[in-house]
Amino acid sequence: MSVIPIPTRTRAVGEELEAAERAFAEGREESALDSADRLLRLDPEGSEENERLATLLAALGRHRDAAGRFQKVAVEAGRIAEAAALRIGVSELAAGRVQAGLAWLSGLSTWLPAYHRIARQVAELRLDAGDSFGAIQELVRQLDLLGDDPRTHILLGDAYVRIEAYGMAAWHYRIASELDPSRKAPELRLRRLGERASCDTGLALAGGRRLSTNLAALRETRPEIASFLAELPRPSEWTPFSIAGGSVRARDRRGRWVNGHYGPPRTGPGPATGGARLQRCPVFLGCGTGYGLRRFLAATESVEGLPGKKIPVYVIEPDADLFRLALETHDWADWIRSGRLFPFVGPGAEERALDFFADLAGEEWQFPRIVSELEKGRAAPFMRRFDAVRRARDARYRADVARTQALHTGRGASERARVFSEAAGRPVRVLANASRFAPDLLGSLADLVAEFRREGHEAELLVETRDTGLILERDVARRVAAFEPDLILAAESVEPPARTASTALIPAGILLAGSGSPTLACAVADPSAISPLDVLLAPRAEILAGIDVPGTRLAVLPAEGRARAILAHMARAFGG
Repeated sequence: MSVIPIPTRTRAVGEELEAAERAFAEGREESALDSADRLLRLDPEGSEENERLATLLAALGRHRDAAGRFQKVAVEAGRIAEAAALRIGVSELAAGRVQAGLAWLSGLSTWLPAYHRIARQVAELRLDAGDSFGAIQELVRQLDLLGDDPRTHILLGDAYVRIEAYGMAAWHYRIASELDPSRKAPELRLRRLGERASCDTGLALAGGRRLSTNLAALRETRPEIASFLAELPRPSEWTPFSIAGGSVRARDRRGRWVNGHYGPPRTGPGPATGGARLQRCPVFLGCGTGYGLRRFLAATESVEGLPGKKIPVYVIEPDADLFRLALETHDWADWIRSGRLFPFVGPGAEERALDFFADLAGEEWQFPRIVSELEKGRAAPFMRRFDAVRRARDARYRADVARTQALHTGRGASERARVFSEAAGRPVRVLANASRFAPDLLGSLADLVAEFRREGHEAELLVETRDTGLILERDVARRVAAFEPDLILAAESVEPPARTASTALIPAGILLAGSGSPTLACAVADPSAISPLDVLLAPRAEILAGIDVPGTRLAVLPAEGRARAILAHMARAFGG
């Protein structure tokens, strides 16, 4: 077989490329395809030639070959550049290899301008591939960065229909119709929702209206919340915003929608900022995909009259899947730790919120008093009373700690295992989110379960090997709920550098929503970074052992750089 000399081969590639490009420009696609096939056999080596060939192949619809050429260009350049990854991903998607294309595109920076030009198409492909939540995240990110667009809202509505969130779908269809009244697609989609969305739509459209209108909608869907809000001494200070569609929307005095900007809540005389009067202590019924709530929190960073504190925001979201989606899309850890955001999540969220409100009211700390004292400039008395309430609550929790720890004191491992098993009424079940645990800790957990079995007690161990953040995925959460663990051991990295405490606490807390009343243990590198608000998602967790966190019922097991240290803390209370 003869070998074409390099200079001759390079010249042949150049001539063939020019012929192919000329044929394509003149509309002779068959001739251009023949030239492209000859070029593939010649296998050009230069980056410029490969890029020209890849562009030609993509234009001719040969996306599979185009993806290979784009990839070769990137490899020859010494790295997979963002632009190259974009072109490879688009070519893979166009060739029908959805998963391969999404894998290339997933690593791109969200600020890459070229990516935003195809973000909507990527979301559509995710929908076609069955990844509805991934499509929602793509579209929410696009709304955040590029602003409202009717096509994006329509596609978001379609995505929410796929996951049967009909109220949120209706909300986005209505927004698309408002942005572009000439479009008929949103109204047609709304009609198709029919009776399935009627209840949810009534609640979704309640946000931002007058209190009486809100309550009228709430009485049909959430009567307990409506009754509580109506009985407040100053109910006009409490507007239950609905974020069923992922955003807060309000009307100004002329009835116009207020979009994009939310000024700080009004705390005294004078005109409201931001074009709409936002109430002082908002209760959000639902969080949607979270971007609207994020904007609201960012726009209300401070409140006049309450130095050093932030306005409290209460979120009641019975749908844990939607809350998981918001957590995956946005970083709320700072807001939760700062004491601004009070979330109640999962089945029974409304009941837990009502209990929380009633507990505060029982301590003579009713929410309208906050507004009254802020308006009168008396922040100090309010803070003193708040501190007194917190100290009383901490004392009650410390008593619970002492009682629970006494249960595990002075007994052997077998006796403690028996007590624990009898209390559960079934085999002891341990869930360990173990992706960041050292192997010796996993082995020790298995040994602990084996010891229970040797003593004649049933025990099971479920090791979830995904990352703490990924444990929020729906399939994982369902599997955990079906397992009904007695002990959930959540952990961030046991070796430095460690992540924030909330990254371990929040996922574990959400899992409690459908898992009965398990014990929750959390291993973190810096227990001092944890605030009581980090664990509001786990109100039913019992004390295990370790450091008492005031205002919580959570045991924090300090990660001291070694997995054995975590196990030692756990074993003292659990029976090892």
